[in-house]
Amino acid sequence: MVGEVVSTGKVFIEEDLENRTGAHTDLVLKTGFRARDALCVSIYGMATKSVTGVIQVLNKKTSKREDMYSDQDIEILRKTAFHIQMSIENLYIRQDFARVSDALGKQMKILEHKINTRQH
Repeated sequence: MVGEVVSTGKVFIEEDLENRTGAHTDLVLKTGFRARDALCVSIYGMATKSVTGVIQVLNKKTSKREDMYSDQDIEILRKTAFHIQMSIENLYIRQDFARVSDALGKQMKILEHKINTRQH
């Protein structure tokens, strides 16, 4: 599921995982957790506009088949994916800013030292 979303960038909905084999069947053997249904959407990089990850939700709480993943569910998950990506990219930007700021601070100390030694 996740690999398909990464490679295509399309929304993936599976409402009958119990009758399908895949990585989720290994999960049952290892943990006992049973995935009945899934909704996956892509996380897109803001700068690259390419898929950088996938967010997946499992086992929607509903008793009716017609109440499975709706357009509203997809939109909510897409917005969540967008906010996750923004948070990750902001983290990298802050880290980069801190590195640049540190390098600038070191350069300022060197310049101050040169100015002070010329004045004496």
